[in-house]
Amino acid sequence: MPESSFDDGDVDRVLAYVMEARPDTGELARSLLERGGLVIEAWGPLQMAVYHLEVRRGNWEVMFHSERGHVEAASFRRAGPPTREKCRPIGLAVLAWARSHDVTFRLETLADLDQDLAAHGADALDWLDAGNEPVVERLYQAWWDGVQRIGYSSARLRDPQLAADVIARLEEAAR
Repeated sequence: MPESSFDDGDVDRVLAYVMEARPDTGELARSLLERGGLVIEAWGPLQMAVYHLEVRRGNWEVMFHSERGHVEAASFRRAGPPTREKCRPIGLAVLAWARSHDVTFRLETLADLDQDLAAHGADALDWLDAGNEPVVERLYQAWWDGVQRIGYSSARLRDPQLAADVIARLEEAAR
């Protein structure tokens, strides 16, 4: 595996920022690094609190990004040169891995996708490398359809029937 060309100070600075704002996401980044992940990109802060870290594990790159003080949910995509492929929330991979291994993963709202990332994120990526990508693609499509149905409406986000329908579709896709 090639060596990373990034200064440890860059990585430490981004990691500290992510850890403070989203501890489980920061712990995922730390876990990937401790388990041999390769730093592809690390920089920040830039103007308006922009930080970025990309870590490769197997055939996947996991992105940790912040803008204007908001640390986004960790996302992943197939490793390689930048493409137009959309990044997927890493929580979808963890959910799929958890359901396939009978590991408890509470899923009551879309916000629940951001749980157990540090504990299971690396295992989920390894599981994807073992040929399980189609499960995550089904989950991603169900999640994206749900996001489109809910849109940016807070009333729709709080609609219990709509939320239950989106969660049911995610559960179905995860199996």
